Amino acid sequence: MERALLDDSNIQWLRICPLPSEVRHAPLDDFDELLLQIIDKTLRYTLGEENAKIIYDYLEKRSCPRLKIPQKLDAFCAELRLVLGHGDNKVHCSAEALEETIVRMVCISLARAGVKLGPINLSETRSTEFADFIGKLKEAYCVRNKNDQAMQFSKEASPV
Repeated sequence: MERALLDDSNIQWLRICPLPSEVRHAPLDDFDELLLQIIDKTLRYTLGEENAKIIYDYLEKRSCPRLKIPQKLDAFCAELRLVLGHGDNKVHCSAEALEETIVRMVCISLARAGVKLGPINLSETRSTEFADFIGKLKEAYCVRNKNDQAMQFSKEASPV
């Protein structure tokens, strides 16, 4: 069964947590910066500030620092699953639940930015690797950016 992704009640908490300055000024492309913001807010909101810091410290020791997470999604997921567990072997909040929340928030953010995603079945997040799913969302975002740039170029090139 497909659930609605664009329900504003799902994202009220995104406004709660300010981002650390190193995240805001990281040399990342727009999509990776968006992804990092969503991951950060999801961890802080669901696990709490102190537990999120513990997770980030752990990831740093495992060669997956916060600012490299968008480039190391497979490592991020693997380490998150080791710490939080997954499937029947999980702590309070499973890694899969966090991954699904991150995917939801990315979808909502992209839809608000005008990126056409088509129908998304959230059950796919459970059968598709998190990094692959995020990769598909990034492709959709990049296609939109290319189209926007082409339209801007044609407007600039056309006589007034």
